[in-house]
Amino acid sequence: MNLPKPILQGFIYSMGTSEDLKCVKGVSYFKLNNEQGKEINTCYAAMVNTESFLIPYKLHVSKYVIAEVNAGKNDAGDQYYELDQDWKEELQSVQLLPASLPKYQIGMDSYWPAIGLGLLFVGWIGFVIVQAVNSKVESENSLSDDQASEK
Repeated sequence: MNLPKPILQGFIYSMGTSEDLKCVKGVSYFKLNNEQGKEINTCYAAMVNTESFLIPYKLHVSKYVIAEVNAGKNDAGDQYYELDQDWKEELQSVQLLPASLPKYQIGMDSYWPAIGLGLLFVGWIGFVIVQAVNSKVESENSLSDDQASEK
């Protein structure tokens, strides 16, 4: 079975929405032929969207696709193929996909970047407040030292 032309995807963490591909657990990887006729390892994958404003605040699955597997991380790479209803039924009829497809569960590993950035932001705010308080105390101390030396 030949695949349609792949869609490349970027993984830039920024304000707005970013996308990440994750192979769905419970569905075996399978081999398909790409547009050059080369056999590639693929998986049924979820496109997980992360919405961010300074820090990520919302994670959700936007759609399911067929993704090329990145052998280095044994998970979805950055190329995927749109999965329409006809193609899904065809893959199910040749038993590459199960009749009942499981949903992707967003795990704690998806939240770690948001938690880390949130803690970094809170730490930076705390640092700025401590610096402001210290500089105010130092300026008050220097004023009182100046007044004491004038007497």
